[in-house]
Amino acid sequence: QNSAGTLVEQYQIARGCKISSVTLTVTNGQLVNIESQWLAASATDWSTSHGLSGTPSFANALTATPWAATTTGGSPLTFGGNSYDVRNFSVTINHNTDRTRVLDEFGTVRLQPQIRDISIEVDIVYKNNVISQDVRTLTPRSMIMNMHVESGEIMDLEFSNVYLESY
Repeated sequence: QNSAGTLVEQYQIARGCKISSVTLTVTNGQLVNIESQWLAASATDWSTSHGLSGTPSFANALTATPWAATTTGGSPLTFGGNSYDVRNFSVTINHNTDRTRVLDEFGTVRLQPQIRDISIEVDIVYKNNVISQDVRTLTPRSMIMNMHVESGEIMDLEFSNVYLESY
């Protein structure tokens, strides 16, 4: 944080954290972006000291090559057994977390995930009319999105019963 014109490292301790949602985005020509939203039952004020006991060991800076749209491989999307080229892909997994409070308590008592929603947006390069037919009939299909292909290693997202609502 900027404190009187000087960058100062600040710390905040969050306790009782649960992930509320996460979004993975692959945009043509850019790095793979992962965003997450967390809820904390409680959090300390910002401080210039971490306040942890002992001598904590913090993570080192990342040195690995980041994932990019160029590491997803050719025709990275498979929908209903058909492979497609994509320009952009985004998936959001939302746990719809409820924050429970009671009248005589100031803070949060409990964070409780509710019904999970998964929404997918994908910009597919036209190949055939199979996708438009699935939208009209609301036919559920399996879907696989390759997120990273390198040296024979494949990391992908797999979904079952995907319903396309629009195209």
